[in-house]
Amino acid sequence: HGPDSLGLYSKSYQLLMIPITNLRGPITKVAMPALSRLQNNPEEYKNYYLKCISLLAFISMPLVVFMFGCADQLVRLMLGKQWLDTVDIFRILAIAAFIQPISSTSGLVLVSTGRSRLYLKLGVFGSTVICLLFILGLPWGAEGVATGYAIANYLILLPPLIYAFKETRIKLKDFFRSIMRPVISSLTMGFGLFLLLTYLDEMSILLT
Repeated sequence: HGPDSLGLYSKSYQLLMIPITNLRGPITKVAMPALSRLQNNPEEYKNYYLKCISLLAFISMPLVVFMFGCADQLVRLMLGKQWLDTVDIFRILAIAAFIQPISSTSGLVLVSTGRSRLYLKLGVFGSTVICLLFILGLPWGAEGVATGYAIANYLILLPPLIYAFKETRIKLKDFFRSIMRPVISSLTMGFGLFLLLTYLDEMSILLT
């Protein structure tokens, strides 16, 4: 689809991932050695992991929802109005980013419990699914590829978690219970943000 489409996708992805990477990186660096030390204390390991993902969800999910709602303003501020064509792609990728920091914590569990080989296999599986969805989205350009990426992230959410928790006391219901409050509060905030932005748009029209 040419360099223009590639540039739009690349800029959208970079802008979205900057804050997420900066949030996830420090938490992962702290959690990895702590979880490794706790692997012989299953109950403490479970509690520490659930606290980590709850904290990560409370930070990342509202941020992603905010970036989704204010995509137009963020692109104008960070990239300039010449990049406004990235807004739709940015919003599609934000749907994937809503769960990506949390779903990636399956790697924390696998590596900290000495199952790096399984982590590699699951990584290959996830990459294959993402590549297939990329290919399916290609006919629709950058937006199609972004949509494929978002769908793939939700399709590959459960298998890594199931295998990661298999040799621990962590259950899928514990995982979802830990992130339920951040999910609900973030979506509620998003609805409120939508109403606020709609009101401000209407007011600006009336004033002009």
